[in-house]
Amino acid sequence: RYVGGYGIDGNVFYVNTGKDSAKVKQILAKPDVALIFQHEAQDSLKNVTFYGKASLVSADAAEKAKEIIKVRRPQAAFDETKVIIRVDINRIKVLDFGEEVKNQEFKI
Repeated sequence: RYVGGYGIDGNVFYVNTGKDSAKVKQILAKPDVALIFQHEAQDSLKNVTFYGKASLVSADAAEKAKEIIKVRRPQAAFDETKVIIRVDINRIKVLDFGEEVKNQEFKI
């Protein structure tokens, strides 16, 4: 699923998305998530997957999260129809079809 904007701060991933989306309902029901990024415009196909626990960002932490997201996506919209999801990343998996060892995993 596509997202409105995202940012990374250390091992924390923030994403801005619609508050009434199925994604938000699913995260509230089961916070264990996997975020997959794929880059096909390289010499070989590469995937990066972040695993972690997701939660909604509290009002107290929202301003910091917005600033982190705006670094990557300055035009991101933040209004009453949006929420920010925080994912505390605990594992990263890299799949690189151009390398001898194609699958690597890192615990954080």
